[in-house]
Formats: sequence, C-alpha cells, structure tokens
Amino acid sequence: MLDFTGSKAAPSLVAAMIRQSDLIPLAIRAIVPAGLAVLVVGGIPGCGGGDTTMDVQMAGSLRPDVDEQTAAQGPLSMPDADAFNYGSFRSGQTGAGRGESKAIGSAGAACRAGVEGDGTAWGEFQLGYAFDNAGDQPMHGVVKLRLKVTELNAVKGAAQEDEADVSSSKTSLVFFVKDSYGAVVKSENLLASSLAVGPREFRSVPELVFDLRFEPMRGYYLIVAGRAESSGAAGQQVSSAIEISDMAMQIEWPGEPSVATHAKEPFVAQSAAPAESADDSQP
Repeated sequence: MLDFTGSKAAPSLVAAMIRQSDLIPLAIRAIVPAGLAVLVVGGIPGCGGGDTTMDVQMAGSLRPDVDEQTAAQGPLSMPDADAFNYGSFRSGQTGAGRGESKAIGSAGAACRAGVEGDGTAWGEFQLGYAFDNAGDQPMHGVVKLRLKVTELNAVKGAAQEDEADVSSSKTSLVFFVKDSYGAVVKSENLLASSLAVGPREFRSVPELVFDLRFEPMRGYYLIVAGRAESSGAAGQQVSSAIEISDMAMQIEWPGEPSVATHAKEPFVAQSAAPAESADDSQP
C-alpha cells in the first residue's frame, strides 16, 4: 500500500475555514508548485455556479507522447517517476463571500468557499495527468488512483425561519477521464455532501483500480476535480471546503485487456516536482 507515514502535513485549507477574517483575494494567495503551469482565475463575481467542471484545456504539443515502445519501459507513475502535469484553480464570489482554490505541494490541492452574511462564494480545482497515445494501435491500461480527502460543510449563527434566507453549502469530488475530442471516457464520484444532510467534517482515503482502452492518435486527461460552494444569509457564517493530499496515480500497460476490477491493489508512489502544462486545448 502507499506509505503515508513519512509525508509532511501541508497547511490545511479546511482548518483555515475557522479564520474567515484572514481571507484575501486568490490573486495574492494562489500557491502553485514550481514548474506547474496552471489556469488560475480568482475573484470572479457571480461566476462559476454549477457542478464540478469537466472542462479541460492543454496544448496538444505539451501532452507527452506514449506508445508501445515507451509502455514497454514500465508504467506511468505519478508523482514519483512522472509529475502531475495538469492543474486548474478557479474561484469567485459575490457580496460578503470569499472563494479560494490552490495547489498544495506536488500531489495535493484545495478549494474553499466562505460567506459571512449575505453573499455567495465558490472554488474549484483540477489536478491530474495528460498524455497522447502516439501509436497507431489502441493501448490497454490499468489505472490505479489513491488520495487522502478532507471535506467540510459548516454553519454558525442563529437559525433562520424564512426558508428563502437559509444558508447552504455543498462539496463534491470526482475523478474523470476525458479524451482530446471531448468525450468523457470514465467518471467516478468520490464525494458529494451538503448542509442539507447536516454540518460535518469528514476524512477518507478513496482508492480506484480499473481498465481503460486508450485509442491511437488521441490525447487523454486523467483528472481529480473538486468543488466547494456556499451561500449565506444575514446573521450566519457558512463554510465549505475540500482538500486532497498525497495523491498517487499509476497507469500500467498489460498489453492485452485484463478483467476490470475495483479491488484495492498495492502500489508505491512518492512526491516529486511537477512538470509543465498549458491552457490551449488541441485534439
């Protein structure tokens, strides 16, 4: 299994939710590991409502090529042998809301949304790996993913009698695989929660193992995407946040299709400095 015992705890965005007055614009606070070129958008009033986004953008020339020869050299293993090369961090707010999203080290990310009084806020991130099947034949891969997740939905203040003034918040985390033509090849919900089911702080260690067919001359994005959003009411303080850490991904190349499985199989990954990515999408 992955060894977390030697990892250093990153500054917790979830823990910081209790310090709402410390929030400052993302344009100042965005923290990105050296070498990881990302899409960072902060302080967008009234933008970004909705579910976790599966939009991806990266220049085709910057996606590394994989073919039968490179696959014969061994699996892709992030973030030890190959760094996560895709990241996107966006946030926005209205009124008394403050949204934030940022990278945490080379294998983590976090977003939060806090509101004191009337207003809304949201933050979302994407972190993962992109590559092209540069060969002329389909490639069969076994994808393994593991990460630590911390999630928070909380509210403080007097209860509101008018349903129109009730505060709300929700968090979601999804893993998806999308090709360079826009088709979603795989999607797995890792977390979905809201104040509607009660305030909570929750930790988990999701792990996925599954088979995928990678078509030739096509790019692929394997992404973990998280989103937090909050809506406040007068006299209340509402917070939502989601943080991932120690994320590890491996793509093995068994050659022939194997039997799809969700069993938890051990693999080893360690942190490393990320590589470059860009924003422009090309098939």
